Amino acid sequence: MINILRIATRKSPLAIWQAEFVKSNLVSLYPNLKIEIKGFSTTGDRFLDTSLAKIGGKGLFIKELETALKNNEADIAVHSMKDLPPQLPKEFVIAAVLERHDASDALVSNSYSDLNLMKPGALVGTSSARRQSQILAAFPEVNIKLLRGNVNTRIKRLDEGAFDAIVLATSGLERLGLGNRIAQRLPIEICLPSAGQGALGIECRKDDEIIELIKPLNHDLSEKCVNMEKEFVGLLNGSCSLPIGCFARLFDNNKSIKCEGFVGSLDGKVILRDEVTKVFDDSSNLSYQLYKNLLKQGRWNYLKRQMITDDLSNRRILILKSDQAPNILLSRLQKKCNKLIYVPIVKTLPNFRSSKVTQKFNRIDSYTLVIFISPNAVRYTFQFLDDQRMALPDHIEYFAVGLTSANLLSSRVNNVNYPKVNFSSEGLLELARFRDVINDRILIFRGGEGSNLLRESLISQKAEVDYCDIYERQIDRDKLIEAKKNLKCCDCLIVYSAQVLDALGQLINIDNSRNWTELTLLVPSERLASVAMGLGYKTIKIAKNSSAECMEIALNDIFS
Repeated sequence: MINILRIATRKSPLAIWQAEFVKSNLVSLYPNLKIEIKGFSTTGDRFLDTSLAKIGGKGLFIKELETALKNNEADIAVHSMKDLPPQLPKEFVIAAVLERHDASDALVSNSYSDLNLMKPGALVGTSSARRQSQILAAFPEVNIKLLRGNVNTRIKRLDEGAFDAIVLATSGLERLGLGNRIAQRLPIEICLPSAGQGALGIECRKDDEIIELIKPLNHDLSEKCVNMEKEFVGLLNGSCSLPIGCFARLFDNNKSIKCEGFVGSLDGKVILRDEVTKVFDDSSNLSYQLYKNLLKQGRWNYLKRQMITDDLSNRRILILKSDQAPNILLSRLQKKCNKLIYVPIVKTLPNFRSSKVTQKFNRIDSYTLVIFISPNAVRYTFQFLDDQRMALPDHIEYFAVGLTSANLLSSRVNNVNYPKVNFSSEGLLELARFRDVINDRILIFRGGEGSNLLRESLISQKAEVDYCDIYERQIDRDKLIEAKKNLKCCDCLIVYSAQVLDALGQLINIDNSRNWTELTLLVPSERLASVAMGLGYKTIKIAKNSSAECMEIALNDIFS
């Protein structure tokens, strides 16, 4: 029997309203149920002066809430369905989609009552690539400028005169009691909504009894339409970097369903749009049919080339990394970028003389689980073992943070496990094995002065954890000066560690010949992005993980 239900939500006024709305619905069903609302700040909330496309997409609004679910800090999370990516992590499920409110976009303006009345050069604020594309397609003479932040913040910017008009979701305005600020509800013929817009979703753990508790809140018809829209976006591999819209609606007394979709260029010069109508009971493949119809339109390949495989040939890309780290990304980019610079700014040295390292190896049989943080950790461990004519025990479970480390480790041990998507400490902790580590003895091989995230998290779960700092990392001062010289003409800086960011910041602060925080920075994790934000970087792109493929995709997104 569940006595207390904890709701995770973002901290914005709209998100809190949505959580309170869900709470009130649950209280009406279960009057004796105690419900708590817990607010969390998400990555998407923290990076407010950069478009979502440049920092990693809509998933940045839910990561911390899903972490709260995973760590049993919350039982459910309340989301705007439009903020959810097409696919959730496999351990989570949307237990209910509440009845949908108005899905349209709204024009808010102190000067104009209709988009058709806007003068050439009028400035419109939005955070959405979808809105930008469609508004420019219909009104090419207006100007679009990035505007992020919560609803009240955006309206304040409008009232201060920073914009002639802004475009927001109608449902969000009405939920906050700001419906009187709506100048025009944009017709879907002009601005097709985002998939899931106007609907709230409740997420929980897939194997949780909470699902049965939440199910009565589900609105079947809204769920059907939203799932259809999300499926269409998923088929296009959509994120915030692609202007995509989709809207499904029922008619003829809910006997028929129409689904409209579009994909376009950011400048609005190319718009592909279509619709499919079917009998509701025979609509299982409607999203796929709509997707295929768009692909048949002649300019899809043009859009794909423009938005995904942007030409990097004349971009100045600077990569700062360890001298021993494998640089597959460098090899991939050398074929595409004529102005690529790689500076091995971090020197790695073995730490074999440390008595603590020797002690860890002498007691390695006593551990139940061993983790390797990096390829260097694997290499230096192998080198130490070879020098001492030792081997890794067979009875231990072995884990690696990334694919490269796992491949190296697999040459000597069987059944190496690693996170398949998120190559980071956070990704490792999401693996099922790390949900129950009580009484496990865990040894972590890493470089000196690394992050303590893994140890702190595992100790909190009653595991016994030791670090083995198998190698040391030192900033090469000569290489640091070389890196600084190249920053003066750099279009994008790629960094893999907080140590490099700190060293770079200390050196550049001595000579302010260029405001280094204005650089576009590409990093492989949200944790490193938070460090960069603390150092003052303003434009930060977060790759899906540290693999060369994902880093290259993120780099293309920056210049698309």
